[in-house]
Amino acid sequence: MEEITSTYSLQAVNRFILAKHHLSEESKIDDIVQITRDIGGLHATSATTPYLSLLARTNSFAKENLQKELYKKKSLAKMTYVRKTMFILPESMLPVAFSAVQRNAIFLTDQHLKYLQLTQEEYKNAAKRILGILKNRGLTLNELKVEITTVPNLMYIVRMMCFQGLLIRGAPKSGWKSSQHTYFPFSKTYPNVKKKSFKEKEAQRFVIKQYITNFGPVTEHDITWWTGFSKSLVKELLKEIQDQLSTVKISGLEGQFLILSSQVSTIKNIRIQNFHTINILPCLDSYLMGYKNRDRYLDQNFSSYVFDRSGNATTTILYGGKVIGIWDFDAPLFKYFLFYDLEKDTMDNLKTEAEKIGRFTSGKEIQMRKIKSMKPLAIRTAAGVRSPLKET
Repeated sequence: MEEITSTYSLQAVNRFILAKHHLSEESKIDDIVQITRDIGGLHATSATTPYLSLLARTNSFAKENLQKELYKKKSLAKMTYVRKTMFILPESMLPVAFSAVQRNAIFLTDQHLKYLQLTQEEYKNAAKRILGILKNRGLTLNELKVEITTVPNLMYIVRMMCFQGLLIRGAPKSGWKSSQHTYFPFSKTYPNVKKKSFKEKEAQRFVIKQYITNFGPVTEHDITWWTGFSKSLVKELLKEIQDQLSTVKISGLEGQFLILSSQVSTIKNIRIQNFHTINILPCLDSYLMGYKNRDRYLDQNFSSYVFDRSGNATTTILYGGKVIGIWDFDAPLFKYFLFYDLEKDTMDNLKTEAEKIGRFTSGKEIQMRKIKSMKPLAIRTAAGVRSPLKET
């Protein structure tokens, strides 16, 4: 690993990362599979997040674009990935993703079986029945319940089968805002994916390198947070790729940061003049969720407004890569709560982006409403991150 050679401004680093995440104007593209790969996967715990994350990163995006890649071309897939979190990943990443988190799948399955007081044999028998019913079709959970009336706790069993890669989530029957998926056998949906083609540590090393590629410069704490791997495992795997890494400093932030040596020259050439990009991001967007230390893009005085007690990020407004406020939309009303006063041209840019959200989500013209106060997410229920200004 190369020693520290330079200190870079936080503004330059943020612009560098925005470009890697396709959030700067010049970096937006319409290849949603490439975008998904470049940001390490689309967070998909909330049904609408992948759509709005792509809307923010493309020049021209329609809901059908994502649905086509997920459910027709099958170039993307939805699965539980790092930190036991739901992601949409490129099909090419599935073998390494399964291998990297297989211990999580085993752990979660064992937890569920213990909670449900089911034996491994009882679970295997139920899974076999479900796979037989879904042999040539997809069904929702409610439809499965009609077919299988003698298996209790069906929801948990289906969830475990998804953890293990026996089932895959297909298109919801109630539209893009729904999480009520249809379920299909994984092996028939992705017949060319070999889930055991990587050794576990080989796959975990790949995940760590990909994360540094997508999010670097990062700290070891950031890597542990994103991957959910233990600190000792992260240290061990970093040693194995240390010849590909460099350490740098970022002005205004403490500690040392890791970056691919091949990317150092890119930061050196970053120009920060006229860096006034406005981004409107959904809850749980990868840009916000990618770091343990959020000082790089957020004044910690506002942390309780952006993150809930579990560290989940709400809907945010960025200016030059920094969080400057919160937004919420209930057609036709676009609400926004700002941490700072904005100049007129910046407000005009915010309105332009808000209008894009309105057209995409409802097809309606928006009405802008500035909110003067907001109840912090840290003292609200978990649902607060999805509707942060609902109570105002």
